[in-house]
Amino acid sequence: MTRGYLEEMGETGAGITWEDEIDMSLDNSFTNKWAQIKGDFPWLWEMKELIGQRPNKIPMGLESYSLNPD
Repeated sequence: MTRGYLEEMGETGAGITWEDEIDMSLDNSFTNKWAQIKGDFPWLWEMKELIGQRPNKIPMGLESYSLNPD
């Protein structure tokens, strides 16, 4: 659920870590999307931080799983 909402927020919100970093006086697609999500999932930023502490949920990189390892 958290990752789905973060994907909805898009790359614009990638650097946001807490709700108080969002300037809701602005009227743009990011603030409009956050207003919608906040009604359903107000603890999004707390969950983002929690998931961020578990790299298995948001991987830092990609690995190749070749069937023929060197």
